[in-house]
Amino acid sequence: MDARDIDELVLGTVNAPYKASIDAEGLAAALRDPDPEKYHLNTFFSDVSARLIVRFALNHGISFDQISAAYATFLAKGGISYPNFERNMEARKRLHDRATEVFGEEEKAERWLSRPLSVLGGRPPDKVAEDNPETVFNILEKIAWGVPP
Repeated sequence: MDARDIDELVLGTVNAPYKASIDAEGLAAALRDPDPEKYHLNTFFSDVSARLIVRFALNHGISFDQISAAYATFLAKGGISYPNFERNMEARKRLHDRATEVFGEEEKAERWLSRPLSVLGGRPPDKVAEDNPETVFNILEKIAWGVPP
């Protein structure tokens, strides 16, 4: 899935409940400077999967720390707390950090996380990690030790 596909999925979800639409650049700007009154961050944090949030953000040059800061600002400005988002983002950040350690570069790590693997039945690691993160962590540990997964 390329960056445009990710933008379309995220924007389809984020714009669905509203009459006014936001484009990808507008949403990225909202993450950099959160304003829950003007932007669609409520739906972004509640209805978009952590996997897509991360891929959208990284495609637009927004780091995990910036996503966390946007969420914290969103909450501070009266936004609703989403415990599922918080749990999923924490797990996704741990996975991203470990993959970056193993592969040495963030770009290589994200490419590996999003690429379908035969050992995972043709599913990408970041998708498998949504339900079974330990499976993906185990594969990363094998790679780190030079053992084929």
